[in-house]
Amino acid sequence: MFTWKDPILLDQFCKLMLSAVSYRDPTTKTHSVNVRGLAIDLANELGAFTEERMQILGWCALLHDVGKISINDSVLNKSKALTDAEWSMMREHTRLGYRLISELGMWLEIPEVVLYHHENYDGTGYPDGLKGEAIPFIARIIRVVDTFESMTAYRNYRVIHEYSPAETLDMMQAHPAAYDPFLLEALVKMVEKRKTA
Repeated sequence: MFTWKDPILLDQFCKLMLSAVSYRDPTTKTHSVNVRGLAIDLANELGAFTEERMQILGWCALLHDVGKISINDSVLNKSKALTDAEWSMMREHTRLGYRLISELGMWLEIPEVVLYHHENYDGTGYPDGLKGEAIPFIARIIRVVDTFESMTAYRNYRVIHEYSPAETLDMMQAHPAAYDPFLLEALVKMVEKRKTA
């Protein structure tokens, strides 16, 4: 019987979607794979995830930017800084991804994380301005590791293309309102451990 709760089917679907996205923007595929690794490492650091929850976290991480498949190439692959109007278009990737995933009848949690992974802990994020624990826990994990990965990776629209892990954590800690403080602290500890390993 067909079910989206089949882990083999979901793994295959994620690979298919990442391959499709990579035709539009190869950096999104690399980014999503890296975010998955960071999210799983952070969950291991927290030590509170069952095997099933870890699988769901991994699928959410791989699919979090899938909505970018619907973003215009002139915005998605622009080599200069985006305008305000272009950022508004780019922010639509959360809603576009949600529609795509939810229409397939997946676990409700996966499309919700795709929709809410840019919500800020203080309520200033998008698309709905959710605040604090109203944001799904996995979406809060994706939010913190997504930022860390994005800032430490090459991006063609930034003057400074990437920051070191230490610089990135300094900037995130200087503007902590976007992140669950518990998860930001756990990320800092995880990166510190890696540095001394």
